[in-house]
Amino acid sequence: MKKELASKANLKKMEKWSGAEGTKLLFFHNDPDGIASAALWLRCFPDFEPIVRDGPSMDPGFVKWVADRDPDTAVFIDLPVDQEWKKLEWLQKHNPDLKVVVIDHHIPEKRMGSPRMIHVNNKFVPGLKERYLPASYLTYRLLDRRGKDIGGYKWVSG
Repeated sequence: MKKELASKANLKKMEKWSGAEGTKLLFFHNDPDGIASAALWLRCFPDFEPIVRDGPSMDPGFVKWVADRDPDTAVFIDLPVDQEWKKLEWLQKHNPDLKVVVIDHHIPEKRMGSPRMIHVNNKFVPGLKERYLPASYLTYRLLDRRGKDIGGYKWVSG
């Protein structure tokens, strides 16, 4: 049996949130894996505003900036933002309509998830948690499972 990164229900929610109207922010790590992941995501969801990050740290100025932008959807790729889970919770309390997707491959500190937050990490999947899988591969697999036209871009996924 094939190991899956996300349930069909979560994949559907991810696509619905990403295709909906409103302000959509894409945060990604400034390394090749994060950039490749963002390129794949933006190929399928071009309405996201791409925002490059040095790492998962969310200083008060950044949190305020995100809150002031009042996004409908925020996607974090290749950023272990579960290390800053209290700040993500605060953002969701500040904006009750905010939907969050986290796609990451780093060793997780906390498993996040709620009706408005999807946390994808291969370390949560038996049989995959021991493997090194780049975030770009995880992003590719998620998009491919939703039937997105990215077959010609598999090479980007590491």
